[in-house]
Order: sequence, then C-alpha cells, then structure tokens
Amino acid sequence: MITTFDGLVGDTVTIALAATQRFANPALSNDGAGTYTAQAGENDGTPGSTTGTLGSTWNFSYFIGIDGDGDSTIADYGITLFYDLDPAADTDSAAMGTFDGFPLVTQRQWGGSENAGFGYLASGIPGVVTPPSFASFNPFAAGEYSFAIVSQFNQAPEVVAMNVNVEASPVPVPATLALMALGLAALGYSRRNAG
Repeated sequence: MITTFDGLVGDTVTIALAATQRFANPALSNDGAGTYTAQAGENDGTPGSTTGTLGSTWNFSYFIGIDGDGDSTIADYGITLFYDLDPAADTDSAAMGTFDGFPLVTQRQWGGSENAGFGYLASGIPGVVTPPSFASFNPFAAGEYSFAIVSQFNQAPEVVAMNVNVEASPVPVPATLALMALGLAALGYSRRNAG
C-alpha cells in the first residue's frame, strides 16, 4: 500500500507498507486492497540454512521518502509506524506498538524490513520503539496482524495501512502418510512382541 501527499514547499512525501516472504519461505498473496496472506510458521534458525534466522515466515516492510526541491526531512512530518503482534482481528491502534523514533530521522528516505518475531518489537527501545499491549508474538498463531504509517503533518493525518492474515499451515500429505505408516509399523511391532 502506498500514498503520497504534498509536503513542505517543493516536496512530495511518499509512505508505503508491504508484506513479503522471509528468505526461502512460501510467497505471500496480496489482494491488492491492503491484505496479504501468509502461512504460519517460523524459520529454523540453523546457521547457513536457506531459511535464515528464527522469526516468522513473513516480514513487514516500510518506506518513507521525500522527493522535490525542498529541504524538509522525515522529522518534519510527525510520522509514526504502528505494528500489531496480537493475532486477534481489529486490534485498536492504542494497543499497537509504535516506532516513535522517526522524529530523530533527519534524512529524506528511510525504510526497512522487520519481522514480528524480532525481540525488540516486544520489549521496546526507550524513545524509539514502544511495545504493544499484547507483546508476545507467536509465529504459529493464525490470525490478523495490522500495520499502519501515520503522518500528522498539517493536523490532517495521512495514513497508509495493511493487514497480514496468517493461515495455519496444513501438514503436507507426504508427511501425514509417513507418520501414519510409522504408527502402523509401531502398532504391528507392539502386537508381535505382546503375543
């Protein structure tokens, strides 16, 4: 999701959010209206693995940029990034975590890709990150996670928002069949030893 608005003299401000797969995890689907769908689960964290470090299978990404001939910076636009670690739908913005450090950013472009499993999002960083009231992220929890960037420039908020719907990961059919075969073999072995 992306929006632009007129900034200080000669500048245009762009704020954007997206959700993306993390490393070699399944791709997310996007309905084009601000809702992404991801599979529940986490990376295995094995050093050198193709899935990278621990965290969920998806990231949320943000971008703030200023174009034009003016000399404004991100700090001039009262920007806050809201994030949600609660899988329940419709989390109120007052219960969300926030990146409050944007007033410190004296650049014209800033962006990043974060994983809801990053510990500092749950614990906070004084003056920069305020943790949400529900500060325990579970990458296996199916549900809806909400994100928004809000600019309070000129007392008229500019907002870009998105949701990430996380679906429970089905057990792959080959794994189910292998588990069933193992159970039947164990049952046969126990009957043979009992008789």
